[in-house]
Amino acid sequence: MAYCGNKNLGRSMEVAESDMCQDSMYVLSSQNVIESKYVAYCNGIRESENTYGCQLGGEVGNSIHSQVFFYSKRCFDSYLCVKSSDLYSCFNCKNSFDAMFCFNQNSARCAIGNLALPKEKYLELKKKLLAEIAQEMHEKKEFPSIFEAAGGA
Repeated sequence: MAYCGNKNLGRSMEVAESDMCQDSMYVLSSQNVIESKYVAYCNGIRESENTYGCQLGGEVGNSIHSQVFFYSKRCFDSYLCVKSSDLYSCFNCKNSFDAMFCFNQNSARCAIGNLALPKEKYLELKKKLLAEIAQEMHEKKEFPSIFEAAGGA
C-alpha cells in the first residue's frame, strides 16, 4: 500500500493535507482546488476564496457547507445554486439574493420559505432566524443540512 497525495502544482503555497491543488494559497484538507485561496475541507473548488466544507463550486466566496454552486457569494448549506448571494439552506436557486429555506427559485429576492417579503420584514425575520441558528450551532456544535431537516426527502 502506498500513499501518493499532496500533489500540488503551479504556484501553490501554504497547502496542508491536500491533494491536486493548483495555483492556490492557504488550503487545508482539500482536494482538486484550482486558483483559490483560504479553502478548507473542500473538494472540486476553482477560482474561489473563503470556502469551508464545500463541494463542486466555481467562482464562489465566503461560503460554508454548500455543494454544486457557481458564481455565488455568501452561501450557507445551499445546493445547486447559480449566480446567487446571501443564501441560507436553499436548494436549486438561480439569480436569487437574500433567501432562506427556499427551493427551486429563480430570481427570488428577500424570501423565506419561497415567500417573498418586503425587505424590512425579511431583514427582521432573518436576524431572528440567524440568532436561532447560531444558538443551535453553539449548543449542538452542528446544524442539520436541508436534507436532514426535510427528513431525507
